Amino acid sequence: MYAHSASAIVTRAPDRSDMVPLGSIGPVSGLGWADTYPGGPDSAACTVAGETASQPRALAHGRIVEIMRGGSVQWEGILGQPTPGSGGWAVSAAGAGTYGDQYRDIWTTWDANDGISQAISRGLRWANPGIPGGLYLAQQQDSASQSITDFLTLITKPGAYGWHVGRGNVLTVAPVPVTPTRILMATSPQARALAGYINALVARYQVTADNTTTGAAATYGLVTATNAPSIARHQRREAYWDMSGAGVMSPGTALAWASSALAPYQAASWAGPIPVQYGQYLTMTGVPVDIATEHAGEVVQLMLADGPYGGEVSPGPVTFIVGKLEYDDTTQAGGITPYLGVPGDLSSLIGALTAMLPAPAATS
Repeated sequence: MYAHSASAIVTRAPDRSDMVPLGSIGPVSGLGWADTYPGGPDSAACTVAGETASQPRALAHGRIVEIMRGGSVQWEGILGQPTPGSGGWAVSAAGAGTYGDQYRDIWTTWDANDGISQAISRGLRWANPGIPGGLYLAQQQDSASQSITDFLTLITKPGAYGWHVGRGNVLTVAPVPVTPTRILMATSPQARALAGYINALVARYQVTADNTTTGAAATYGLVTATNAPSIARHQRREAYWDMSGAGVMSPGTALAWASSALAPYQAASWAGPIPVQYGQYLTMTGVPVDIATEHAGEVVQLMLADGPYGGEVSPGPVTFIVGKLEYDDTTQAGGITPYLGVPGDLSSLIGALTAMLPAPAATS
């Protein structure tokens, strides 16, 4: 049994046999890991002291990594190639939330579950209890043309859904949560990142394609997504996004993409990470939680001891989704980055979303 206040890291063969605690090779130091939303277990790293003349089998690239605490697995990933050094082996791993990067979305039926189910049958280490309907499936993609991660982003981003791989590698797809589930007591002043007060996004999209029969040229239209409370307070400030390269789409689809860009953008936000120690991260009834057993995706109510309290438009309790939770086992402390905290500017956010736009449909 593992002590509640200590973490242990082990590796296994891909078939889950041959479990080896890395502490049996040498002292483990600098152990830390992260979890993200959307996503799941993201990255982990540590140093294993010991002889580097030959690589132990427990450090072979591709083995399963598990971080255990309180008798259960809190984080899982796949071991990268360790690096020998004067202090031993520098070890890193990519978490279960990134497993979808390794598999293509090969589907027989274009729906929310078929490609993921087929990837699981080929070895994707996730469990999918079933993704609900109502997701964005209008822009059908060619089978195998995108990764499973890209597919999940495609179907969830426009409709304010999110996805997360939790304990046991269970995939959950659900509306982005809004009800606070944790209280974060920030005892140090938290600076806000200012990124420009854009509150109206004008998007250009393709209405019709070129007609090779009649010679008619493609036509284009505009839709505008707005943030009405911000406009009322700061006056209107517009930006432009040309999404016509994605091919023909409906006005509703174009507006959904524009809204998905404007929704997470906040001109003034806490970009994080916000440092947190035991006793500062609580349940809604005020009970401290073990940060090492927490995951991203919780909704936090921020209680500031000092700093610019209040939201961008309306003062009052600040809430946000935990977009990334990092934990350092040495210091027994963590860092929380808000999901809705945008440390850059709107153009950077649009650039990231442009890469997610569906590819234009092939024309004959």
